[in-house]
Order: sequence, then structure tokens, then C-alpha cells
Amino acid sequence: MTTTQELEKASHALEVMVPVVMDTVGKARALAVIKDDESFKEADSFLAELKRVKNHLDKERKKYTDPLNEVKAQIMDVYNPKTKLLSEAEMILKGATRKWFIAEQDRKRNEEQKRREEDRKRQEDENLRKAADLEKHGNNKQAEAVMNQPIVDTKPKVQTSFDGAKSYGRKVWKCEIVNMHDFLKAIADGLVSPSFIEVKPYQMDRAASSMKGQVNWPGVRVVEDVVMGVRQ
Repeated sequence: MTTTQELEKASHALEVMVPVVMDTVGKARALAVIKDDESFKEADSFLAELKRVKNHLDKERKKYTDPLNEVKAQIMDVYNPKTKLLSEAEMILKGATRKWFIAEQDRKRNEEQKRREEDRKRQEDENLRKAADLEKHGNNKQAEAVMNQPIVDTKPKVQTSFDGAKSYGRKVWKCEIVNMHDFLKAIADGLVSPSFIEVKPYQMDRAASSMKGQVNWPGVRVVEDVVMGVRQ
């Protein structure tokens, strides 16, 4: 059976269940207005029916999705080993190109620095020669002005790619927290945005539940709540 046929079959099966689903949803919404013990009991009792319909819908869905998921898993098992090999090869090759690129950048940077130093020395020597010549002719002020002339310096150019190359390098800056206490204090003092830290409420809630609410964390308020369950 083709995927299109499976989809049509699943859609038809759902159409049969739609009236039951919509009726259940409508009753649940109507029962959500609880005013007394009797309406609470009625709503509480209907939760089991709602759960039954939902489970039945999921069961019907899995008749179609489970085989597809199984086929998908099998296909992934066939492709994943080769994809993993390619990814590993890519990492190795990227690592090699990155290592060479950095070394080449350092070499060119050193050459450029040497050229700049030589150019600076040449300008200084030229200024000294001009100043000496001016002093020789009694032009001391002009000689002083020449000596005070700023040395023109150019920043070295950083190459990010090579002619014809498919890969390229770009500068990135990464942060490493070396002192968590200082970092959190900076957030508390408003020096760092709180968005830079990831709060995991679910894990915090689990910890609070495991300790029965006996949590004493600065800046954290423990709130007791109730989660409703449905007995089958």
C-alpha cells in the first residue's frame, strides 16, 4: 500500500471518530464550569471518559504511524553509518584546513609585522636624515617639526579566504565562564543580561518536589501546586 493510500485510509478512520471526539470536547468544555460538589464530581467522572477517547484516538493513529516509524528507523539505520563516516571525514578535513589556515595566517601576520617595522624604521631614518640636513643649514624649528611628524602605520590585513578555495575562515569570539559566582553577581548587578543563562524550571520543579518543597535557594520562591491525574 502506498503512502497516499495509507493517508487516505487514516483520514477515513479519523472521520468515523470525529463525531465522538467533538462530542467529548463539547461536553468537557461544558463541564469545565464547576460551581459545586455535584458539578465537580460530574467533571471528575467525565475525565476518565475523555482519557478513554483520547487513548483510543492515539491507538488508532499508531496503527498507521508505528509501521511508518519502524520503516523510518530501519532506513535511518541503513544511512546513519555512512552519514556518520562522512561527518567524521568532514570534521577531520575541516580540522586540517583550519590548522593550516591559522598557521598561514600567523606566518603572513608575522611577515606583515616585519614589513611594518621595517617601514617604520625607514620613515624614522628618513626623518632623521631630513632633520639633520635642516639643522645643518640652521633650520632648527623645521628640523624639530620633521622629528615630531607621526610615523604612518598601516594595520595588517587579515585574509579570510584564498583564491579559488571552497572553504573560508572567519573570526568568531567565544565566551568561557571562568568564575560562575562573579558571572551571576554581574547578572544580579545588572551588568550582564539574564538572557545569557538558561533556567530549567522543569528540573527545578522536580528537585523541589523530591524535597517536598523544602528548598532554600536565594531568589527562588517555592509555590505548592496540584497536578490532576486520571485513574484508569
